[in-house]
Amino acid sequence: MCKNILHLFQWKLADIEKNLLTIKEQGFNSILISPVQPFKNQKENDWYWCYQPLSFSIGNKYGTKEELKKLCDVSHKLGIEVYADIIVTHVAGDDNILIPHKDVDKKLLDNNFWWKEKKLITDWSNRWEVTNLCYGVPCLETKNYDLQKIIIEFMNELLSCGADGFRIDSAKSISLPEEDNNHFFTRVLNSLNLTKQ
Repeated sequence: MCKNILHLFQWKLADIEKNLLTIKEQGFNSILISPVQPFKNQKENDWYWCYQPLSFSIGNKYGTKEELKKLCDVSHKLGIEVYADIIVTHVAGDDNILIPHKDVDKKLLDNNFWWKEKKLITDWSNRWEVTNLCYGVPCLETKNYDLQKIIIEFMNELLSCGADGFRIDSAKSISLPEEDNNHFFTRVLNSLNLTKQ
């Protein structure tokens, strides 16, 4: 079956739920929702703030965990799949863009092994730089197994709420096994509980 995905960027989860029947009638069988992670400057409306997460948890100005569960439940009854946009490669920066914001989850802040070198990419055609340096925000070291475990728990939490899949923001900055022995995609994707609750 062909997926007709409607990207509902910056829509509140409750507003999406109210419009599901119209979405279905317009021929869409899948929706992509904005990131549900808490983020910096939630009072601002500029689109880029929701891509500056503070943690691997659910709940921000677009909706709560309970609203996500309800949205997924109602969507599934209408035959609509729900995909979550997630950020796993970086967090919100402080005034110094490569220093994590003071409100970033303490368990992330306290582990020095979870961060890439605080140096900006200068050559976007250089794959090593893209996967090992930062792109204007504090970047996470995705090959670290302990960090991967936290990401797996977060993704499984989204699946338990009813999400059907993910769009991983900035996935191109995650290195592959043949590049530097990073088994992120294999380990993370094979650790997801894809059995519907």
